[in-house]
Amino acid sequence: MYSPKKRYQIFLIISVLVLISDAIFVFINYRSSKAALEKSVIRQGAELQAEYESYYDLNPGLYAASSTFRCF
Repeated sequence: MYSPKKRYQIFLIISVLVLISDAIFVFINYRSSKAALEKSVIRQGAELQAEYESYYDLNPGLYAASSTFRCF
């Protein structure tokens, strides 16, 4: 069939192709996961900001009193 040297070369070529395809797959996965994480963080931040603003609008005196409180 093939000589040992030729089989070794074929093995190396296949190994490099598998390595490259795996690296590409990992990179694509990383990019999509990063984008999903960013969207999630932005959504959670907007929700927390809306919640804070609604709480602030309902209790304006609480924040005014706590801004003048001093702790020695």
